[in-house]
Amino acid sequence: MLRTHLLARTPASKVPDHVVRAISLRSRFRPRRPALRPNDRETPLRAAMRAFRATGVAMAAAPPVLRDIVLIGGGHSHLFVLRSFGMKPVPGVRITLVTRDVHTPYSGMLPGFVAGFYRLDDCHVDLAKLATFAGARLVHAEAAGLDPNKRVVLFKDRPPLRYDVLSIDIGITPASNAVPGAALRATPVKPIDRFVGRIEALLRRAREGTSPLRIVVVGGGAAGAEIACALDHRLKWERSKGTMSERGHSICIVARSQLLGSHAPYARRAMLAAMAERGIEVREGAAATEVVDGEVVLSSGARVPYDELLWCTQAALAPWAARTGLALDEGGFLSVDTCLQSVSHPGVFAAGDCAGVLEHPRPKAGVFAVRQGPPLAENLRRVVLGEPLKPFIPQSSFLSLVTTGGQHCIGTKAGFGLQGAWLWNWKDSIDRAFMRKFSTDLPKMTGMAAPADADAALERLTASQTDAATLGASQMRCAGCGSKLGPDLLSRSLARVDKWMVAQGHQVVSGIGDDAAVARAPEGAVMIQSVDFFRACVGDPFVLGRIAAVHALSDLHAMGARGRTALAIATVPYAREDKMEEDMVQLLSGVCSVLAEEGCVLAGGHSAEAAEMQVGLTVTGWGQEDKLMRKGGMRAHDALILTKPLGSGTIFAADMRGGGRGRYVADVVQNASRSNLAASQALLAAGATACTDCTGFGLLGHIKEMVEASGDDVGVELWPNCIPILEGAEDTLSQGYRSTLAAANEAAQVCLDDPAAFRAGFEMWPIVFDPQTAGGLIATVPSEEAQTCLQQLRAAGYDCAMQIGRVVARDQAGAGRVSVNLDRDP
Repeated sequence: MLRTHLLARTPASKVPDHVVRAISLRSRFRPRRPALRPNDRETPLRAAMRAFRATGVAMAAAPPVLRDIVLIGGGHSHLFVLRSFGMKPVPGVRITLVTRDVHTPYSGMLPGFVAGFYRLDDCHVDLAKLATFAGARLVHAEAAGLDPNKRVVLFKDRPPLRYDVLSIDIGITPASNAVPGAALRATPVKPIDRFVGRIEALLRRAREGTSPLRIVVVGGGAAGAEIACALDHRLKWERSKGTMSERGHSICIVARSQLLGSHAPYARRAMLAAMAERGIEVREGAAATEVVDGEVVLSSGARVPYDELLWCTQAALAPWAARTGLALDEGGFLSVDTCLQSVSHPGVFAAGDCAGVLEHPRPKAGVFAVRQGPPLAENLRRVVLGEPLKPFIPQSSFLSLVTTGGQHCIGTKAGFGLQGAWLWNWKDSIDRAFMRKFSTDLPKMTGMAAPADADAALERLTASQTDAATLGASQMRCAGCGSKLGPDLLSRSLARVDKWMVAQGHQVVSGIGDDAAVARAPEGAVMIQSVDFFRACVGDPFVLGRIAAVHALSDLHAMGARGRTALAIATVPYAREDKMEEDMVQLLSGVCSVLAEEGCVLAGGHSAEAAEMQVGLTVTGWGQEDKLMRKGGMRAHDALILTKPLGSGTIFAADMRGGGRGRYVADVVQNASRSNLAASQALLAAGATACTDCTGFGLLGHIKEMVEASGDDVGVELWPNCIPILEGAEDTLSQGYRSTLAAANEAAQVCLDDPAAFRAGFEMWPIVFDPQTAGGLIATVPSEEAQTCLQQLRAAGYDCAMQIGRVVARDQAGAGRVSVNLDRDP
């Protein structure tokens, strides 16, 4: 042992040759380990794993998906789950996060945000970036229900999502429905993410109002007390800076019993003193019984006038979650055991405020949600691996830290209390460390299980014949027609997509199920066709399908036509058959949801396995030849209009590299999911003289095509400062994130009269070369119709539609045919 240890610490260059030879000979004549020891059990999965390794494919090459864990909600516990699976993923297990918002607030920092000590990003975790770190798919949608028997999550406007294991961490909402008028007139503190927007609106009202602002806070717990003090501090601070009028404000807090009644007496006394010093009115023992316009009616009969009403009372489970059939506790929350698993439905877990541990009830406090995170992650890992779950017993007491508006804090534990600025500084350091854990302190790359760990994890993945066959078959997949998806899989997928599809109708003679699609065009009409295809730019297959359909149909819309038939081509990664079926259902449902918006029939297509998800469509429309819009046709004095903002290329590039922010991508997705059909109709009504769609070649590249197609007599005067740009694009461009196609698009600058002056005078110059996914339309309309056209476009939902230039005579555009006017502002 000693010799081995010393040898291990000896530099290789200093190891004597005779020692190296001895080690080599020992290794050569060491008895080989049998291929299978007598007491080993040869399971189908072990055989499949051995075959998988025998191909020479590293386990790091991601085995096929065998299990799906779906997380609903971005609560504190789920932050730990995502971080845990990012640090140590389980091969064959796919994580999907379903969340209404891509930025989730940390409740402990909310009072500091209201008081003005934190920026929005300081106290919000970017779920999109955390999901990317975890290798998880992000479904940016609000769950609307659950069928635990079919194991599906339900949504309002998209197909159900299947799961093998489910975890719910959705927080709670104030029980305002118990008080008549409260739901209609009050601003609830929870869910916190929506409260943040209302606080900004309250501050705007305070700045713009002409009379003293009367604020009433209903709820005498820690949340109500902290928000009341924080608002008072913020309003006084804004007034001291001169950004708020001198008209003043008043704050009244209404408590059903005592203020901070569930806290230590020390905390209650200290908070009452702090509120008295601030001039905040406290009404104890007065429950709110009704809310009418401008007044809160109390149980004593008194009426408290208000301009802004904040609701911080005892909260309840979201209504949809209460209707799932999952067992509830006495308080109406999801009932779970000590392993955080539903007491009624195995495979369903819940944590945070939305859940109640049956054996160990605790108050609704963020500290418990945070402490439940690691054991929840551990048990989700254990349940998919078929291992016994591990009980978690929460602490019985905890340190309570309550802020008093300024940088001052009250702390109590086990009856003892302290307060002061130093305690606030300590809390601030704790909170910031928590936030860093899920942002800047994340490793640069996701964790990757070691080969031995990966083998062991796959062995324990609840082995079955289906899993073994899937893993074994993944070792070598065929090409050509052998890569097609099976007929049964396709039939099941199409049957589930049927509700999203447009009926075949009279225009399609033969469609899905036949060898080829046959469509009947109207007499005298011409056929307009286009094709588009690209790799997945988002992880959600449904959203990807929508974007692909919008992108493909955009070519038809640019010509003034609408889609009538479509052929889809889609590839999905090899996985267990039910997983590939689920991917196809989500993808095709997204495609068909867009096609249905304009009555376009999915008449057929092709599907295959591939290393990654890809989708494309061939779309067909028809129209009257003399009424079509084309790239050429610009006339001098026409207005140049762009219907959607730019920036998707740089934002997607940043997202792929771990940069940018989740809300930037959410804006891109919302923009890219909006069809150009209504814009096309508005442009036609305005008498558009030329039109094209703004996609891969970037704004300037497509303008160059329009100018060249319009003959030698015209040019364009571009107004760069009027170009609409997506939020976040300036940020990502300033950080150097650019699409890989952007460099090639810069060749279009030859059409500029003075490229150097353009770059020097317009800081955001790269935006005109940025390739757009499902971008807007670029069109020219008669100048006298421009304002009416813009009004119609904005009324149709294209809020960022702008005139970005005008068509000029050739001699006014310079040698390059596109001049730049940097003096023209929106």
